[in-house]
Amino acid sequence: MNFALPPDAPAADRIHAPLPLCWFRNVLGIYLDNNAFYGPIPVELCVSIGPHCRMTTSRIISMSGNQLTGPIPPELGGYSHTLYTLDLSNNKLEGCIPPELVNLTGLRNLDLSDNRLEGSIPEQFFGSLFELHLARNRLSGPLSSTRVFPDLNPSLRVLDLSGNDLEGDVPGWLGCLWKLQCLDLSDNHFSGLIPEELSKDLRYISEINLARNQLHGTVPLSLDNLADHLLIFDVSCNNIGGELPTCMQIAMVKIFDWRFERDWAGYFASWLFTDDCEDSSLHKF
Repeated sequence: MNFALPPDAPAADRIHAPLPLCWFRNVLGIYLDNNAFYGPIPVELCVSIGPHCRMTTSRIISMSGNQLTGPIPPELGGYSHTLYTLDLSNNKLEGCIPPELVNLTGLRNLDLSDNRLEGSIPEQFFGSLFELHLARNRLSGPLSSTRVFPDLNPSLRVLDLSGNDLEGDVPGWLGCLWKLQCLDLSDNHFSGLIPEELSKDLRYISEINLARNQLHGTVPLSLDNLADHLLIFDVSCNNIGGELPTCMQIAMVKIFDWRFERDWAGYFASWLFTDDCEDSSLHKF
C-alpha cells in the first residue's frame, strides 16, 4: 500500500489524519512517506501486520516525513523475522529506543533519524542490519565502554550516528566492520584519539566523518591503507594536529577549519602542493 508523496509535494496534497488501522491488514508493505499523519503509532498496527498476519514474507514499514509523536511501540519487536525495512525518520517521536527491537532478527534497514529520541543505544543491537541511521536525535552515552554493538553485523554498510550527544572514545572495533562504506559520527562529543584500528579492515569505506567532536592527537598514518577507496575524510572542528598521511588518494580532504587559526606550519605533506597525485581536487580545501 503506497500513499507516499515526494518531499516537495504541496501541503494540499498531503493526507492529514491519524493512522487508520483498517488499511494495514494483510499487506506486504506500507509506504506513507511525506504526508501529515499525526498522533502516536498505534499498538494495534504492530499486531495487524505482525507474526499473526497470514502473510509472513518480508515487510516494509516506511512512515518518514510525517508528524508522528509519542514513543516507538515496543510491540514492534513482535515482527521478529518478518520485518525487513523500518523507516520512521523525520517525525516527532520521543522516548528511548525500545530494547524489544533487538528481536527484529530479519531487519536490514533501520532509519530513526530526525526525531527526538533520547537515552542510550541498546546493547546487543540489531545484528542483522545493513544500514543504521540514528542521526539528529538526542541519544547519549559512550559506544565503547558499555559494549553497545557487541553483535553488530560485520556486513553493515552504513552507520550514521551524527548529530547526537554521544561521548567517550571512538571505538576501535569499527575497523572490523569490513563492508562498511559510510561512517558518520560527526556533531557529537567524542573525545580522545582517532583509533589506529579504523584502518584495520575497512576495504570498502568511502566516507569517514568525525567532524565537530572533541578529538585530539594526530591523524593515524595507517589510514594510508584506505587510500584506494576513501573519498571523504572529515575531521574538521576538532583539535587534531601533527603530520598528515603522505598520499591518501582521496577526492576531498577537510582536515581543519581556518577559523581556528591552528599552526600547521611544517606539518603539511608535500603532496598537497605538487602534482604527484592524479586527482587535482586534493589541492583544494
